[in-house]
Amino acid sequence: MAISAIREGHPRLYHPADDPEYAFAPPKDPVRRRIIRNMVADCETYASVRPWRRIPERFDSPHPFHQLYITFYVGMQATALIEHYAFAWRVTGDERWFKLARSWLLAASRWEHSDRVEQHFYTANRYMQAFALGLDLLWDRLTQGQIDEVTACLLKLMTRWWPDVDAQRHSKDGRHHAVVDNGHFGVAALYLLGKCPEASAWVEAVIDRFQSGIMPHGCGRDGEPGDGPSFWPWENLWMLQFADALRNVTGIDLYR
Repeated sequence: MAISAIREGHPRLYHPADDPEYAFAPPKDPVRRRIIRNMVADCETYASVRPWRRIPERFDSPHPFHQLYITFYVGMQATALIEHYAFAWRVTGDERWFKLARSWLLAASRWEHSDRVEQHFYTANRYMQAFALGLDLLWDRLTQGQIDEVTACLLKLMTRWWPDVDAQRHSKDGRHHAVVDNGHFGVAALYLLGKCPEASAWVEAVIDRFQSGIMPHGCGRDGEPGDGPSFWPWENLWMLQFADALRNVTGIDLYR
């Protein structure tokens, strides 16, 4: 089936539950105001950190981009800061967070992204979601050249890892890595919907995976988390992130 977007503008992936027009007005209730204060405090903590010029490399090692200890954590740092700064700017309007979100977004999109560096899906998918969310939230302040540059990097990553998503689309595995890989790929595909011809098929494959494995088989026979309790909050978070973005962008409601 062809999947199309019901909202063409940006931002479109996420909005507060009581803000269907994506206005992101400053909250007045004490709970959300406290959340934003904490979020801004994190931004302040990391504001002096500047993006890497490139992924660090251990030239004297047989594994110069050691997946877990170099590539993964550099990717985790960059993508967390992109998403955090971009959202902080959208809800506060503070120009500092826009400038930092943009600098990390552009820097990370210019790093080498290849099998030599990232080695497998588990790091690449983090960039996919962060690039998509950054582009979506910063859209009206980025130049067309900046949008095109980051989008080109995102499309390269998506195209590289699409065969893995397609091959596993009916897998019954619903554990941690299934949620991470497919959820992040799916959010990025939803951002790209209407922008590239492949995005509709990409979204459809992720829906298949969520319906085949992630949603019905996310727990064991006794209700236990498939990969243990330490992963359980994140599995649910990423499942919700894809399902919310899917409903917002296309109207398709997996919660039903």
